[in-house]
Amino acid sequence: GATGDGMPREPKSIAVLLEGMRGEMLTVELKDDAEVSGVLEAVDAGMNMELGNARKVLASGEAVELEACFVPGTAVRYVHIPPGVDLLRRYSQHEANVQRLARAARPPRHLRPSAMPPPEERTPIYAGPAAPP
Repeated sequence: GATGDGMPREPKSIAVLLEGMRGEMLTVELKDDAEVSGVLEAVDAGMNMELGNARKVLASGEAVELEACFVPGTAVRYVHIPPGVDLLRRYSQHEANVQRLARAARPPRHLRPSAMPPPEERTPIYAGPAAPP
């Protein structure tokens, strides 16, 4: 995202690490003592997560199988990362993909505003039959 002054916002949340964990099986411990395990489908900067093929174990021990489960970031106590997962490598791969997509989404250089000459150097174009005096 960007700040109000147009400068890119630096990620400051553990959620940026979780971005690289999409597709992995995670266990999320909730503040109400329940636990949800499932495949991380989506996560945002607020640590809101969507887990697919999930299993929620309530504090009472009762288990519920869910096709999809939304976990609000405010309910998260801990996120258990599977052993053997290299978070730094995953994050680096994710960031490389984000940068690649950002470059692909940019307009060609000749169409970017910075490539335009300043207004005083542009050739005026008039739609009428004669240029104004």
